[in-house]
Amino acid sequence: MERRTFVRGVASAAFAGTLAGCTGGGSGNDGPSPPAEDANPKELLPDAPEGLTRTQSQQQSAGMVGAEAGYSAGYDDEDGNHYAVEILRWSSKKDAKDKGSGVYSDGWSVYVVLGNFGFAAKGPDVETAKELLANSSALTKQYVENNNLNA
Repeated sequence: MERRTFVRGVASAAFAGTLAGCTGGGSGNDGPSPPAEDANPKELLPDAPEGLTRTQSQQQSAGMVGAEAGYSAGYDDEDGNHYAVEILRWSSKKDAKDKGSGVYSDGWSVYVVLGNFGFAAKGPDVETAKELLANSSALTKQYVENNNLNA
């Protein structure tokens, strides 16, 4: 009887520890897991959220700014307002933050870094630009809100 109680107590403690690890954030990271370091930026372009339509996407000349690869896409709303998204893959998270912040400082309302990727968006409404970036498979709305380097 004592053995069952002991085993049940150990199992309960282990389960509680597992739950604490899941809800506590574990590593201190406040966001999603970064994409693979060599992921294709095209695969990270956001789907158009409700009210927007993707009008085009194209490969960027990322090497001109020191990045490894990049893709951009344009989105229009029903009123004809245009939004743009660019995603660049950098050689490191440091480059994504330091170099990317320089590239996307003027005219871009939202710029976030996740891993070695920089995600930028602009358009007439900042909240819509944030929502657009949050629609990327790599990002969440909360992460975009909490990590906008252009805020």
